[in-house]
Amino acid sequence: MTLTVPCLFGLESLVADEMRRLDLKNVRAENGRVHCEGTLADIARLNINLRCGARVLMELGSFPARDFEALFQGVYALPWEDYIPRDGEFPVKGYSLNSQLHSVPACQSIVKKASAKRLGEKYGVETLPESGSRYQIQFSIIKDVATLYLDTSGEGLYKRGYRAKNMGAPLRETLAAALVTLSRYRGKDPFCDPFCGSGTIPIEAALIAKNRAPGLDRSFAAQKWKNMDSKLWLEAGDEAMDKEFHGHYDIWGGDIDPAAVELARHNAELAGVEDCIRFEVA
Repeated sequence: MTLTVPCLFGLESLVADEMRRLDLKNVRAENGRVHCEGTLADIARLNINLRCGARVLMELGSFPARDFEALFQGVYALPWEDYIPRDGEFPVKGYSLNSQLHSVPACQSIVKKASAKRLGEKYGVETLPESGSRYQIQFSIIKDVATLYLDTSGEGLYKRGYRAKNMGAPLRETLAAALVTLSRYRGKDPFCDPFCGSGTIPIEAALIAKNRAPGLDRSFAAQKWKNMDSKLWLEAGDEAMDKEFHGHYDIWGGDIDPAAVELARHNAELAGVEDCIRFEVA
């Protein structure tokens, strides 16, 4: 299956490198997205290990959609019942670029109707309860070609789970990890952030130094899916933990605001890297 990882513009090569290091096949980057071929096990591995990607999408199909009828039929033809159970909740979101179908709310409505019609027919019900786990449908329509995905991540991958609060101008964890990666920091040299705020950059540096997977302390939407065996997530977590390094690192974070430094220390504890970073008011 094709897996797609959207990312911030400019980070495509970093995300592609991460995917190649996870031994994924046919990795190819385009503007704001990186694709690869993978399995259900790779969905778990990508969610747990990716530092710079925004989320992990599973591609269900792609087809030309120059009008609403083509969009409806294309969506209706996809095997939704293979993924979404009878009680699954399936909200729809997406975007359109340089296409005849430019009204996103109208496209959302068509995608919802077509997928609901197919699921209703397959399960023999008039109305679907949508009371179970969430299967977020995403679509992109680019130059009149529609692509449909299921979002396996749930909350964006920047939500690592260690930042309870922030200091008002938070840097996304995925972008902080990208900055550290671009600085070529690998854990051997001293690392210094003199304006550390809530500590996001030093914490991401510590996670990189220790080679600790950023997604180990959070949950993902696909963990509740009927066709994803929980064993896949446990195996991906074990594999990630086996690759961790244990060493001494010289990572320093300073800020003029004592409250920021206190919060940074607290966030480092939540991330399990408080022993790697020295924070001080400076």
